[in-house]
Amino acid sequence: MRALEIKMERYDPGINPSTMPIRIDGGERRSIGMEDSVKQRGAATSTHSAAKNSQRIAVQGMLYVLAFYLTYLFSTITSITLITAEKAYFPIQFLDTFFIPLQGFWNCCIYLRPSIQKHRESHPNDSICTAILYVVIGHDNDHD
Repeated sequence: MRALEIKMERYDPGINPSTMPIRIDGGERRSIGMEDSVKQRGAATSTHSAAKNSQRIAVQGMLYVLAFYLTYLFSTITSITLITAEKAYFPIQFLDTFFIPLQGFWNCCIYLRPSIQKHRESHPNDSICTAILYVVIGHDNDHD
């Protein structure tokens, strides 16, 4: 039961009803309900957090698109030169055969990027290599 309680603490809005401000309605004093306070605080922060979340998603999507273009750029150039000049150039073919297998590597790096960033934020003294190992291999008891 305690483990579930610890897990649920991250969703606690941090509002103590006994310390809520008092509002006067028609001469009557009453404390602001928890839902009113959450709505007031949530309206300001939800817009900011939604914008920040949208930006993170956009950056992640753009990285996937960039990886795709980087991977298939030289393949496209090879195809165009074969069609137009009817000749294949070795440097372009070399780059083509070098970058095509890296598609999975780029996707893996982009996929792990948010988890690595989250680990670096919670453990600022860890190196990037430590963060990558932590995310890829798993959790160890020393960090928790």
